[in-house]
Amino acid sequence: MYKIIQWATGNVGKASLRSILTTPDYQLVGLFVYDPTKAGRDAGEICGLENVGVRATSDPEEIIALDAHCVVFNGLGDTRSPAESEAFICRLLAAGKNVVSTAVSTHIHPRSMQPEVRERIEAACRQGGATFFSSGINPGYTFDMLPVALSQMCDRIDHIHCVELVDMAHYTSKQIAHEAIGMGQPPDKEVMARLGDVSKHHPYFVSAHMLEDAFGIEFDDLTVVLDKALTDKPINCPWGVVEKGTVAALRMRMQGLIGGRPKCTWDLIWRVSNDVAPDWPIGDSSWEVNITGDPSMRCRFDIRSEEHRTVSLVTSMTAVSAIRAVIEAEPGIVTRLDLPVFAGGRLSAEADAASGRR
Repeated sequence: MYKIIQWATGNVGKASLRSILTTPDYQLVGLFVYDPTKAGRDAGEICGLENVGVRATSDPEEIIALDAHCVVFNGLGDTRSPAESEAFICRLLAAGKNVVSTAVSTHIHPRSMQPEVRERIEAACRQGGATFFSSGINPGYTFDMLPVALSQMCDRIDHIHCVELVDMAHYTSKQIAHEAIGMGQPPDKEVMARLGDVSKHHPYFVSAHMLEDAFGIEFDDLTVVLDKALTDKPINCPWGVVEKGTVAALRMRMQGLIGGRPKCTWDLIWRVSNDVAPDWPIGDSSWEVNITGDPSMRCRFDIRSEEHRTVSLVTSMTAVSAIRAVIEAEPGIVTRLDLPVFAGGRLSAEADAASGRR
């Protein structure tokens, strides 16, 4: 039985919490919440299950003092405070707790971290004899490990093209949709996601570093082009109104170049209305990987969830599914490429019983 702590209960955190509570060999021993109105509530109640006898706390000292094998850290590191998340993660690691995280996108790969951040995390891992793994908020599995898995069937690869399509029309968080991504913002407004930043620590370059490691290559250059499409009429969203003349769709294209030619292309297309930029690809929670070479192949999948916001569920599971592998790994910072192949999804009769399904 693995003792698990859940950190944060937003969209991603609640999906993680529910999975922990319905996995037979996981025992929830602690729950940290940022919202003081959730403090004292039962963990089961917070994620829509029966009470389980573990009450949430907003005191990080209570959590750090607990005995646990692993912490699932789902704080909003990218949009809330990266420095705060890093500080808590280091304290948890130094206290001997392994950490799987979605909090800060640049934490997925050591080369994407600022050197001083990497040094602090490595020092905390050494102090606590613990392992740190970050799956990140975005980019996710489909922009790095899926192309690697598909490449095992290829002889020659000329180009890899990955596409993400997300319809944000139903997003309820103004902090994410408006402030971080920039929906409803003037086209010249800088947003917290820094989508046009081309520094080597750009969070979306993490996938490029992962593919460099997997294929044993090094890109000569990494480029980012950001296109914004404006709406010609107001659009009502759950968090507010996207006014006429503001951003209602974004398309970010990243490319890894070798010899002046693109070898890998990543397209992220986010929108709040299909009426805006209708010539761009349209879809929701949809991903596609196209490999040109011998053989050439196309892999597309569309994800749906009956119980959660789909992107939140996928984001949470890429971390939760790694818990066992991370607990068994050597101390230090690990990436998906360092861990052995592992499965997720709770494919068992015991899991059916724990979740109340037949």
